[in-house]
Amino acid sequence: MVSPWGFVLAEVAAPTFFWQGDVDTDVTPEMARFLAGAIPGAQLRIFAGEGHLSLAVKHAPTALQALACEVSPRLQKDVHS
Repeated sequence: MVSPWGFVLAEVAAPTFFWQGDVDTDVTPEMARFLAGAIPGAQLRIFAGEGHLSLAVKHAPTALQALACEVSPRLQKDVHS
């Protein structure tokens, strides 16, 4: 974090997911743990042997499917409200 983000992590109310490679040197696993610990209800999943780009290349479909499963019921609830 180079400069303030303009919001308090503890006030984030949106579902938050961190998918983190354990050999990522751009966003370290320690930073992901810090962020996930600071955001209420955040979920952290760490992938062994994955870096910053390899995680996205190898696991993007699974991550998007997990996100869709989380978001879909919320969208359906909003549409039918």
